[in-house]
Amino acid sequence: MKLNERQACQLLGLAAPTTLEAARKAYRKLARQHHPDHGGDEERFKQISVAYNYLVEFYNSSSSTRQASQSSQSSQRTSQSYTQTRDRYTRSSDSKGKSSARSKSSSTRSQQKTSKGYQQEDHRQAWRQWREQVEKNTETSSGSKHSSTQTGSQHSQQQQKTSRQQKANQQQSTRQTQGDDSSQHDESVNPHEVVEASVVPTFGDSVKRWSEEIGDRISVASEHLTHKLNQWYRKSARSLFEKGSDEKLRLDLDLTTLLYGKQVRIAINRALPCSQCQLEHGKLKVDPNTPAALWADDCQYCTQSGRVQQREELSIYVPPGADKGHKLKVNGKGSAGLNGASDGDLTLILTPEALPKGFKRNGADVELHQAVSESLLARGGPLKVQTLRGTISVKVPKNFSSGKKLLIPDQGFPIWNNPEQNGKMTLCLIARS
Repeated sequence: MKLNERQACQLLGLAAPTTLEAARKAYRKLARQHHPDHGGDEERFKQISVAYNYLVEFYNSSSSTRQASQSSQSSQRTSQSYTQTRDRYTRSSDSKGKSSARSKSSSTRSQQKTSKGYQQEDHRQAWRQWREQVEKNTETSSGSKHSSTQTGSQHSQQQQKTSRQQKANQQQSTRQTQGDDSSQHDESVNPHEVVEASVVPTFGDSVKRWSEEIGDRISVASEHLTHKLNQWYRKSARSLFEKGSDEKLRLDLDLTTLLYGKQVRIAINRALPCSQCQLEHGKLKVDPNTPAALWADDCQYCTQSGRVQQREELSIYVPPGADKGHKLKVNGKGSAGLNGASDGDLTLILTPEALPKGFKRNGADVELHQAVSESLLARGGPLKVQTLRGTISVKVPKNFSSGKKLLIPDQGFPIWNNPEQNGKMTLCLIARS
């Protein structure tokens, strides 16, 4: 099967050109879908495998070719830069050699005597150039003031400059001889030659590739194991699949429901038997010799679960006195059972609302802190108190100490499972400062 990049991308459902990472993700998705162990098409699985392997080899070879061409271009630019630098120094040495030939023989002899001490010290040439520039600037500034003495100083400076140039020429000629030898070796190398090079993977790249391969193998193995366990479960664990599961629902209660009880209407999403695979002539299928899971296989309406979610409304009476942690159980209102199995139950978790400010609950009893005047505590008398059921009048004894408590019966919550009795209310009086 011969492929090109466009055909391989089409087999993986991608648009050409693409990246290796995108091809890897597309291959994983299609491989899980068409794997023969999962009931997929074996021929389709072979096609996407061949397309993925082709894209991996194609993009890896393309990456190596690009890196080799970039390395060749870099070496070519380096060779050209070296050739230009060598030519520039050669022309400079030729021009300086012609000017030194026209200098006097006495200057040449003095230059040869003094150049021996500086022939191996290249850094002093930079110092001489800087000194020449300083002398030149000094000569320019002094020329405007002393025009009469300029001719003599220029003649002496010209002689010094000529001797220095002759020293530099000898040093550059020595370097040129060494440079010619190295340039002959460089010119023997073809800068336009393209050499194929392979990328050496780092330790991090190797670890990443190994982790991806191990991850792919683990993913395929886990999916295969899950599929096998699901088949075993649906065929052997008959009672677990057919029995309805219990459901839980949170129910918020207001203060009126907590004190007096109330009939509450709620809406739930309940799992009922699938009408396509679990019902026959409007009735639930019942067969002791056949698991209900086999009827649900290949059913697209319930996605092989045997049940579908449907909305259902219920009317439930909540007794008074409910507290945090109390529950109500509704039998047979959980998930529906299959093949004659029993339905699950619905559990309502009761959640009371917060009490008004100042009240604190302890079971069926409540406690209230109220501030009063010191004169009322001293002389005593009636005091209006706001309870959960309304306003009442309480008699305060004389010389009542601040912080003491009064007990008011039957002003708490109804007792759970015994709504005829109510808890007590504790009133704590605190003197206002």
